[in-house]
Formats: sequence, structure tokens, C-alpha cells
Amino acid sequence: MSTKPVPNGHPTSSAAYKAAAAGQVAALTSLEDHVRAIPDAGAREGLQNRWVALAWLLASFFLATAAVPLLAARYFFARPQGFNSFPGYVLCRLIGLTLVTHRAMPPIEDTRKRARALQLLPFRGLDKLVKVAQVTIPPLSDAARLRRPLPAPEVEGIPLPGYMLSPPGTRQGVARAAPGEKLVIYFHGGGYVDGHPLSHTFPYKIARDTRTRLFGPTYRKVLGNAALPAPLVDAYAAWEYVLSLGFEPRNIVLMGDSAGGHLCLWLAQYLTVAAALEAHRGGEADADPASRVPGGLALCSPWCDLTLSAESWSLLGRDFIVRHYVRHLSRACLRYYTEAAWYATPISPVFAPEGYWRPFAHMPVFVSYGQDEALADEDKSVIAAMRRDGVDVRVFEEPAGLHVGPITPWSLPSAYEGFAKGVIGVLADL
Repeated sequence: MSTKPVPNGHPTSSAAYKAAAAGQVAALTSLEDHVRAIPDAGAREGLQNRWVALAWLLASFFLATAAVPLLAARYFFARPQGFNSFPGYVLCRLIGLTLVTHRAMPPIEDTRKRARALQLLPFRGLDKLVKVAQVTIPPLSDAARLRRPLPAPEVEGIPLPGYMLSPPGTRQGVARAAPGEKLVIYFHGGGYVDGHPLSHTFPYKIARDTRTRLFGPTYRKVLGNAALPAPLVDAYAAWEYVLSLGFEPRNIVLMGDSAGGHLCLWLAQYLTVAAALEAHRGGEADADPASRVPGGLALCSPWCDLTLSAESWSLLGRDFIVRHYVRHLSRACLRYYTEAAWYATPISPVFAPEGYWRPFAHMPVFVSYGQDEALADEDKSVIAAMRRDGVDVRVFEEPAGLHVGPITPWSLPSAYEGFAKGVIGVLADL
């Protein structure tokens, strides 16, 4: 880890910040030109009946189990790297084969699912060590909407659950922030169609190992009557909520995996644009608009290209996520946008032009990805573009790793350890 970055050309004045953020302002406002009057009829919907969805998924999974003898032979004779055990290897490959044959989207999420912590794996006492306080994140106030206009003002906010994780030695629950206290906001992954912030041990371990409170908001999924940018509206509401607790923007790290990493980047871009517009209204009196944006980013296998055009997507059989299934997720996400929006930078950050990331030059950024994962090439492209624009990006590439290795149960312990070390480094550099 490097020491606290002091990048060249850091936009310290209001005028300099506005100039640096001009590309992000133009990109975000251009999305208005790509909004559909009628949603994409070809975008898949979630199944209304969750039991039908579960039965369909299990049928696909059991069909995939026919490959277990072949998987066993490959594991014991070829010894694939990056897996912690034979059961872990088989589970990973069965999930990949299931997605090859599966054609249905997950069931439409209801409020009951958002409001409960569905534990997919044993927590082994982590939930006793790290305390959880459930809160309701209120919709954005009219004042917040006026202060920072949303790219889609017609998207209404709704109350959503959020979870504050408090490790020993920190203030507990939603107590007001201590002076200078740091916070991690964690946006979970799941392709924008599934997932929950507390479904696995990952956020508990990060809170424990960083000794920092962690806030895990829920956000609307893109099946049913929601689509992008509804998750952005919900993410912004979560941001406003933690600010109301007294946390300063410069002391907040946005952390996310997969689609959650995409949401981190989109929220950071949106807050950058809002800060630039506020600086424009405030003139030179606003000396440091950078103080209104997150202090740092920690991204695990961020989804950066919704077109799925990177070459690493063609490495069939290496990762457990498959292109044809994720393409359905992309189309569901963008049901209210034209196809041109798929290539717009806020939607697919991999297409950012030169200079686009310069407003992030003041913040430490950490990116983790797997060497053999489907998203590797798009993540490498974004890292290179950020470095080109003067951003201090620290990288952990997991050898032979797959998608979201720090989270998955089949990965080696080094996958999580490398990511946790990166988050600790970002927090230290705030």
C-alpha cells in the first residue's frame, strides 16, 4: 500500500473542480437523450411466483449434477487452481452449468425479503461479535432533490431497510458519528436482480477486520416495475441518511461487489456531478467541492461493461457466471433506456473518455478482481483509464481467481485477505 496520495493536478479550487468534472456532467446529462417512452418489451421480467422460480432453478441445478463425475475427474487429475476444496470446486462449476441451462429470472423481490437477513452460509458467531441494527432509510427529501437533481426525476423514492454493522470498539448502531469517525457503505452484488447485504459473512468480516462501522443499504431490484436508475435513487438516499448521522463525506468509503461495485461508481459519479453543479451555483466561494464526494472506493469485481464486450467473457468454462445469462440481466437493468445507453459512460464505465476520471484524483481507489474471471478485462480497462487520468488505484489480482472471489465459499482464504488489506489501506488514506 502506498501512503496518502497527492496526485498531480488535483482540482482544489471550485473552477478547477468544475473543469475536471465537465466530462462526467456531460455524460450523466446525456442519459436523458436515451430514455425510452415505452419499456423494452424484450427485457425479461422476474417470475411472480417465487415457488415456481425456485422449482425451475432446482430443476436446472439437478440437471447440471449429471456432470459431477466429469468434474471429479478434472479436479483430481488436472488440479485446477484457486479452489479451497473439492466440494467448493464442484459447487462453483455446478452453479455455472446451472446458469447455462437456466432461462428464468429470479422472482420479483418483495418488501419482506428486503427486511430480513437471509443467511446463505453459517456465520460461525460473526453475527454475535458484530452487532446489527436494522433501520429504515427514508426516501429523499424535496430539499435533497432540489439540491442535487436526479438524472431521472420521475423515479420516486421509497422507504427501504438498511443495516448498520458495529464491531467491538466502535460506536454502536446508528449512534451519531464521533468526530473524524470513518464509515464503509456496502452495496451488495447480484446483477441488480437479487441479493441482500447480510446474506453472507463478507460485510461482517470487513467490519470486524477494519474495526469500522459498516452500513449495508438495500436497494430496489430491476425486476417488476423498477429498473435503472431506481437503484441509484436508493443509493443516494442511503448516502443522505448516513450524512444525517454526522458522518463527513471525506470519511466515507463506498464498497461494493459486482453490480454493487457498479453502483458505487455510478453514485460517486453522480455525487461528483452534483458537487460540480453546486460549485457552479456557489461560484469561487465554494473552495472545495471535492469535500462533498466520497473519500474513497473499494471495489470487488465491479461490473463495468453492461455490453459484455470484453474478451474475458469468451473464456467459457472458467468462471461461474455466463454471458448469455448476464446479458438478460443487462437488458432487464436498461429496460427504460435505448441501446445507445449501454455504451454511455455512467452505464458502462469501461467506455470513459480520456480525462473522465480526473475528479477522482483526490481519493484512494482499490479494485480487486480474479485473474480468470469473466469481468477481468473490463476491470483492467477501467483501472488503466483511472491511472491515465491521475487516480491512485491500488489493485489486487487474485491468482486463478474467479468472480467476487473474496465473497464466494470456494475461494482460497487469500482472496478475502487481499481484499480486506486493500479496504484497510483505503481507510488509512482518508
